Amino acid sequence: MTSPRLDPLPVLGDLTNSQLESSSPALIGTAPPKPAHLARPNEPETSNDLPPPRWVMMNGESLTEEDRNFVKSITWRGRRMIVKYGWCVRPQEADIMRFVRANTNVPVPEVFAVKEFEKQVFIYMEHIEGSTLFDCDESTRRMVAPQVLACIQQLRQLRMPPQGQIGDYPASAYRNLKRAVLGCTPSFKHSQMPALDTTADFQRWLVVEVAPRIRMFPSVETRECLVPHIESLDASAPVVFTHGDLHSCNILVRDGRVVGIIDWEMGGWYPGWVEAEIVGYYRDTSDERLTELGTVLGLAEEKERWKSRHLWIQALRVA
Repeated sequence: MTSPRLDPLPVLGDLTNSQLESSSPALIGTAPPKPAHLARPNEPETSNDLPPPRWVMMNGESLTEEDRNFVKSITWRGRRMIVKYGWCVRPQEADIMRFVRANTNVPVPEVFAVKEFEKQVFIYMEHIEGSTLFDCDESTRRMVAPQVLACIQQLRQLRMPPQGQIGDYPASAYRNLKRAVLGCTPSFKHSQMPALDTTADFQRWLVVEVAPRIRMFPSVETRECLVPHIESLDASAPVVFTHGDLHSCNILVRDGRVVGIIDWEMGGWYPGWVEAEIVGYYRDTSDERLTELGTVLGLAEEKERWKSRHLWIQALRVA
């Protein structure tokens, strides 16, 4: 599961209702009926049959290590599992995983427990056997792209609750797209996003943030397309649940089927086009293995990397 580093940067895309609704959820299992009230994730069961955090730090196979976050594969008393831990890991990631498992059939690892040790959060979760989409050949990527679209469709059925705010889950504590885009902690001085509850307000905020920064791009073509692209996105799109970091290293595949979507720390309530914009940004800058997914999402192909309409995400990173 070790994969090359991809800069974690969420943002937007041209995902239409018709494209999503035409995708068959049967590709990943029958989608549950839309609940009248979203199910709340169950509280974790207290378990003493898990290795203590100190043991985890000293043992196991390291899968990734970046930004003071660590992911390890461990075997404890014959039971294989994944532990994600570090100073920047948030317990909210476990809440997101439970929330998505409780309300969709999207394949998300089961969370066993969350522990804290020496000011670090440890999330113990199910190990899912599979290869990342990054490691799959073109034929497999083409086969599973509609399945990933079906996962996005299920997430899109989860609408922001009344009195909610756009941002990380739960929005009241982490309404922070810019924190996610910058890849920094919630205390970062440039991280705050104002309280927003409509897509139109979110869109206007993006324009205000991005417009002064477009001069950073040497291409005149790029500078001229970024703000119009943001303004062209659907201002009436519903605010839905969004993974927020859907690149090829976060999609697990086995035998031609999507068996896991991982790394939910950027998840939250965002306009329905955000997920596709994130995919478009990654595809056009650092992750060509998302080409097939971009096609089923209806994203236009860019003629040249780093001249993408999705580069407003890059502009948003500038303090």
